[in-house]
Formats: sequence, C-alpha cells, structure tokens
Amino acid sequence: MQLDADSSKPATPVILSGIVHGQKLGTSGLMLEYEEYLESLSLQNGMIEVIQDDQQTMDGFLYNKKVEQYLHTAIAQDLFEVYYQPVYSTEKNDFVTLEALSRLHHPELGWIAPDVFIQIAEKII
Repeated sequence: MQLDADSSKPATPVILSGIVHGQKLGTSGLMLEYEEYLESLSLQNGMIEVIQDDQQTMDGFLYNKKVEQYLHTAIAQDLFEVYYQPVYSTEKNDFVTLEALSRLHHPELGWIAPDVFIQIAEKII
C-alpha cells in the first residue's frame, strides 16, 4: 500500500475483507465471485475499508446467485409476468396512461423484487 505524500490517505483504495463462512461456498469456484460481491458492498470512497463477512452478507450473496441462475431460465422461457398499473391524474380527474410492471416469481424464493432481478440482469447480460 502506498500513501499519498500530502496526506495519510492511501494513493489507491484498499479493501480488506475477511471471509468467515467460506466453507458454505464449497469447491464450486464461488470464492472469487463472493470476494467481488463483498467488494461491491464497499463505499469506494478512497479510504481504507474493512468488510467483514457475516451470515447476512453470505445469505444475500447466495440469494443473488440463485436469482442469477434462475434469470437465465426465465429469459429463455419468457417467465416474466407483466402487470399494468393505471396512472391517474388528479388535475384531469382521469386515468392518463399505464405503467407496465415486470414481475418474476421463483419457484423456491417466491416473488423477486424488480430492483433485484433488473440489477442482476444488467450485470449478466
């Protein structure tokens, strides 16, 4: 690690992460992906940051991996559901348009929030 000569801040952001629950990842090669997931949780503010693995973080990662795996199937088989929501104008006292809302139901996880599956889809597509 190199420190900036004008301050005590590191010249390059440093992220230290400890993986306590790594055995849950098995030997499937998910360790590097989990490390990248931990890195994505950092504030990336140019400071030294410590990210500690815990049960909640591991559960979030494994949930995202299940969603990612299911997304491939959902895209191939067109499993997304579309719901139309009317938009009402109080100025016109009438419905003025519709919003199309995409929903995805996982057989094991239940309904997956759009902000979750869209964010994951943007990374894998």
